[in-house]
Amino acid sequence: GELRQQTDAMATAEKEMVHVRQEHEAKLREEESEISTLSHKLATVNNKVEELQQERDELQTQAVELQTRVQQAVTENEALQEEREGLLQELESVRGSRESLSQ
Repeated sequence: GELRQQTDAMATAEKEMVHVRQEHEAKLREEESEISTLSHKLATVNNKVEELQQERDELQTQAVELQTRVQQAVTENEALQEEREGLLQELESVRGSRESLSQ
């Protein structure tokens, strides 16, 4: 009877070990699946970050170009204002000389 008990005990222990191993494997598969999902999400986020960095670089370039254009416009405007001042003065002096002639 004792041999029978030992055999039963060993069989039970073996079943328990198989059960534990199956649980362990199931848990590993679950973790691997989770890791895979997280890796995919991370890749997606990394791509988005890269896109945004490129967009930022492009916008910075555009901003520099716009600043240059604004500066050119301001310079051009100043030149035109000076030219206008000069023309107004010329006009005044022409008017002035015409008035003195008509006197």
